[in-house]
Amino acid sequence: MTRLGAFFIDHLLFSIVTTIFYFLISWDIMTQSPMSVENFNKLRKLNYSVTAIALIITMFKDVVKGRSIGKRITNIAVIDRKRIDQVPSTWRLILRNITLLIWPVELIYFLISGKRIGDIIFNTEVVGVKVKAKEER
Repeated sequence: MTRLGAFFIDHLLFSIVTTIFYFLISWDIMTQSPMSVENFNKLRKLNYSVTAIALIITMFKDVVKGRSIGKRITNIAVIDRKRIDQVPSTWRLILRNITLLIWPVELIYFLISGKRIGDIIFNTEVVGVKVKAKEER
């Protein structure tokens, strides 16, 4: 459940940020009345652009030491399955998230097996991280 919690946190944060970004950029277009075909097309293109940015953020979410924001909050991280003391390469961290594009299949498989398809394909694993206590000054 920790992994699902981390995913939910990431998804919620990314959704909030991209929604705010979208509305800030599109506010001027959306408040024009009546909506022209030209402005509707601008909004459509903006929607595609923001969606592409959100997908890129999702693909890159684990590249900082194998930990997204959600993984940091829930104290988990992505590791290399063969070398458990190492974080996978940046490319493997990005590529393992491509399977999130088929998220319904990924979710069903995860609920059945406890593993993500991306982890199996790219030989990674998500594990708990021990948090170091802050040293007193």
